[in-house]
Formats: sequence, structure tokens, C-alpha cells
Amino acid sequence: MNDENVNGDKSYYDKNVVVDNQENFIKWAENIVFYFDGYRDLLNQKLKDTQGVVVELGAGSAACSICASSLKNVSKVYAVDISMTRMSALASNTSKFISGDLKKIEFKESNFNERFPFDDNTLDAILFDASMHHSRSMWHLLSECNRVLKKTGILVAQRESFCSPLRASKQFRDLLKSPEIAAQVSENMYIKEQYLYYLNIAGFNAEFYPRTPNKTKRMLRFLNGNLFCDGLLIAYPK
Repeated sequence: MNDENVNGDKSYYDKNVVVDNQENFIKWAENIVFYFDGYRDLLNQKLKDTQGVVVELGAGSAACSICASSLKNVSKVYAVDISMTRMSALASNTSKFISGDLKKIEFKESNFNERFPFDDNTLDAILFDASMHHSRSMWHLLSECNRVLKKTGILVAQRESFCSPLRASKQFRDLLKSPEIAAQVSENMYIKEQYLYYLNIAGFNAEFYPRTPNKTKRMLRFLNGNLFCDGLLIAYPK
């Protein structure tokens, strides 16, 4: 991986630590909890009779880690992010609005574009919250996930950046105007089928499960995956 790109990503997120609007932050945290609640029971059941070791990759604010730490069958959560500076600052704020057991969480600074700081077959669950699409190589990222996840494990990605076939042109035009692209930070968008493709070739059986906090979109659920795409990616090692 190009060191200049890696350092650029880290530098960008090291500086992006300020919460400008607490009210918006609270709504954002509630949105994360909504998606997590869509698989909370599934995850807890899947972790029964395991060591209960979970990692959140690209943790950012560690919101998903805090959610996971509240589960009975979770014993340890690794919140992993490229920027410890950003994660420490935001996680402190997040913990005010999301309930969890912070004693279970260990924060680690690591770039998921490189080799993960975990041994083979040691994790029971891998979680992503709006972070998988930041990878500079989906091939590498998901191959590493397959390496460290136990064969009985589960991978869940929520709030991913989905491109909708009917709106792709506008979505990509908007993406090119994003501050991340301007800073040459890795920012991507994929159609649902591409996510499933990458997961499949990396050794996972994966499915998309529609879920949205938007009432109008729930009424138009038959358009989910075409006009818009909101949901969860849930995968298991083959």
C-alpha cells in the first residue's frame, strides 16, 4: 500500500475530531443504534458458547463497538481505527448517548488497508459501520476478514455507501464533490451486487437485508435496491 495514501488518510481523520452540532450528533447516534437493533438478537445468539470476541473495523466514533459491548454474549470488543486521535475524542462523546459496557472495549490504532493486528481464526464477529467502503482494496480488506474470523463467525456491515442503479450518475457526481475526495482520502460507493460479489469471492456467503429508518422508504420498500439502497450486509464464512 502506498505510504503517501495511508498517511494522507490518517492525517485527514486525525484532524476531523470536532463535533460541530451536538443535536445532529445525537440523531446520528440514534441512527446507528437503529441499524444495530436490526441484528442485535442475531449477533447475541451467534456469539452464544463462543469466546465472544468482536472487532469493529474503521470504528471512528466506536458507536457500533459500544452497542456490541452491551450484549450478554460479548466478552471483548476491539474498536479499530486508522486514527486513535479521532476515535478517542468521538468515542467519549458517543458514550453519552449510547449505552454499553466500556470496560469490554479496547481501542486500537490500525489501518485496515494493511495486515490486521489479529491472528488467524481468532475473532467471533466483525462489524463495520459506514466504513467498509473506505477501503482502498476490497480484495485485501475482505481477505483479511476471512483470515481472522473463525469459521463459525459472522460479519455485519451497516450503513454502507450504496450506489443505486437509477441514481448512479448523480451519486457519483456528488461523491466527486465530497471533502474526502478533495483531500484524496479513500471514499467509494458500490451497488449492492458489488458488495455481495466482493464478499463472495473473499470466501463468504452474504445476503442483503433491507432496513431503513426512513418511513417513506419503508413504504417504498419494493424500490429498495434500485431507486435507493438501505440495509444490512450479513455474511458467514463458507
